[in-house]
Amino acid sequence: LQSGITAKITGGKVNGRIRMTKGSCTMSGGEITGGVADNSEINYYGTNGGALSIEGGNFTMSGGSIYNNTASLNGGGVYVNGGTFIMNGGSIYSNESPNGGGVYVNSGDATITGGNIGLNEKGNKASTGNGGGIYVAGGNVNITGGNVSSNQTLNGNGGGLYLQGGAFTMSSGNINNNSSINGAGAYIIDTTFELTGGIFENNIATKNGGGFFIGDNSNVSLSNGEVRNNKAQNGSGFYQTEEENDSKTELKGNCIVTNSEAINGNG
Repeated sequence: LQSGITAKITGGKVNGRIRMTKGSCTMSGGEITGGVADNSEINYYGTNGGALSIEGGNFTMSGGSIYNNTASLNGGGVYVNGGTFIMNGGSIYSNESPNGGGVYVNSGDATITGGNIGLNEKGNKASTGNGGGIYVAGGNVNITGGNVSSNQTLNGNGGGLYLQGGAFTMSSGNINNNSSINGAGAYIIDTTFELTGGIFENNIATKNGGGFFIGDNSNVSLSNGEVRNNKAQNGSGFYQTEEENDSKTELKGNCIVTNSEAINGNG
């Protein structure tokens, strides 16, 4: 899609990929499935964004499904590299890539007010890297509702969220039932992170940080919301690295941390 073009997806099925450089597109129904981003001759738009690559313009999703897409590098479902991605409804599930199985944000703005990234047991996967549900490398991401659930990294960190750059805020919504090695709910490094509401629940890390893993050079503020029933070998609710950690973590207000379980009894 290019300058001056407005497109609508209200039903039916798109078998393949959509690339946006300008213009606007709304999706209220239908499906985008079977897309492959692998830089082959038939898929010459590159290795990012199996279903949707947003390089400019605005894409708003209020319904429909993005599923069973793959990318050989970033963003099995959606890749944001400029422009704006808004998700008010619909579902992004069963997508796969090395990083950012569901959504990868490299730059630009992403706002999630509703819908599902991962649906029931049909989550998104990061096959070799990080960020099963959402990977944020830059830009601004704001979650005010919706669910990030049942996503996983097969060999990496950040089952629900992997945040390494940019700014991330969350005031409502659910991050639940995600799994990874470290930071099953959220893995945070080199990022400004603010939680004023929402729930991190039932996330499982095989090593550190069932709810949160907080790495270096991050500014983390938790002033509301709930972190509950998460599991990890160490730091079931929270795990913060100690060596050479320039991060600032502030827990204040009404943020509630309850009933998280250490797999081997280590906090």
